[in-house]
Amino acid sequence: MTRLIPVAALSAVLILLAACGPKPPIRVGFIGGLSDRNSDNGQSGRNAVILAVEQFNREGGLDGRLVELVERDDAQDKAVAARAAQELVDAKVEAVIGPSPAAWPR
Repeated sequence: MTRLIPVAALSAVLILLAACGPKPPIRVGFIGGLSDRNSDNGQSGRNAVILAVEQFNREGGLDGRLVELVERDDAQDKAVAARAAQELVDAKVEAVIGPSPAAWPR
């Protein structure tokens, strides 16, 4: 019985330490034309988002939660963009930036 008390105490401490661990990141998706024609526009947009995420994280995030960017290339194609959007939904991102259909062929 006396051995059970230290084991129970250790278990309680481990459970409390697990609860004190880092908070999960806020996952944000980005869909942009990172390849094919006009990819410079998509890459510029991605770079702007990366800069904003880095600045936000440097400030400590939101209630200690940092942002994690999940990127997808839409190859400037509607069907590829739809698949990329579904991939981000499946990845359980909390928000999506893009796509930018202005670069898609008409």
